[in-house]
Amino acid sequence: MQVKIKAVEAKHELEARRKMVNNSTYLSVGQVVEIENTTNTNTLVSGIMLNEDVKQHLLKGRISSSSGRKN
Repeated sequence: MQVKIKAVEAKHELEARRKMVNNSTYLSVGQVVEIENTTNTNTLVSGIMLNEDVKQHLLKGRISSSSGRKN
């Protein structure tokens, strides 16, 4: 659920930045590309961090379930 929320937040942020660019006639092409790249990088980093959180959560679940077993 958290991954879906982050994806929606990233989409809204990208849309807001695009609107800002569309409403501004003072930005150069280089600045527009920089805004797009920054948003894409932030989205990618957020996805990687969330993926790592999921891995850690699954690992903790495996450790706790295996420690509860008796041979």
